[in-house]
Amino acid sequence: MTQRALVLNIIKKEKNVGTKDGTIPSTWLKVPFCKAEVENESANFPRDIFCSSSNKLGVDADEEMVTGLVSSAYLAMQNSNSGVNKSANQVVKTYSGNIYFGKCKEWIEGNGELKRLLITAYRFAVKLSIDETIFGDNETVEEYLDSMSELECDWYIGLETDAAWHTSLEESKKFVFTLGLNTEGMYSSRTLSLTKLPMFTGQLNSENVTSIWSALSFELLYLTNDDEERYSIQAHPNILRNIVTQAADLPLGYPVFSSGVQHISTL
Repeated sequence: MTQRALVLNIIKKEKNVGTKDGTIPSTWLKVPFCKAEVENESANFPRDIFCSSSNKLGVDADEEMVTGLVSSAYLAMQNSNSGVNKSANQVVKTYSGNIYFGKCKEWIEGNGELKRLLITAYRFAVKLSIDETIFGDNETVEEYLDSMSELECDWYIGLETDAAWHTSLEESKKFVFTLGLNTEGMYSSRTLSLTKLPMFTGQLNSENVTSIWSALSFELLYLTNDDEERYSIQAHPNILRNIVTQAADLPLGYPVFSSGVQHISTL
């Protein structure tokens, strides 16, 4: 799954930069693995995703170059402390970007954009794996590409501590998703969805408000009723009597907000 997502990310990078010549930095191709290791991993290269995404995006990508790059990047994850193990701890560590790449560290850390694409691909793979467990597999390559397109357009998949998380909320991204370990030591995922909430507004005429304040004045000033359960403060949902009573000027009303005790020195 990670390889599939990484293939799509690299194809899109070529499309965004321009033609295939020179779009992939030469330092990306200086992989820290021997030819035999890369060729062995290349047997798992998702060629169907490569061909479909290249055609769909109209990119004349170099299949041999992309195959070697994706296979090497995947090998780097396999050789890291997180690896590609499926234990919850390893998944969360890799998702969080907490990866020590060992002998591949210089290659990965020296190519920040490649590292970002690799971690992004892994995060997308985690989200798609969860979705497929719940809703079923993507049966065709087209369905997979549509799912990836939806994640890229409508979702932010990362960490709550990332600046991009807060930016996505401010930009009204439809969905944001994260994976992590909570304070109780439990692994969990979190999804926030942008939804429309109905808001009800209303208006009180001035006679209604004036009558409530008049009754309040009569009860407190003329009848001197200081009962905490007096009639004038009993709730009435249709005319919002309790809220209107609070809004009256002091000393008849009382503030909705209180700052607490304030100490004033007289010295």
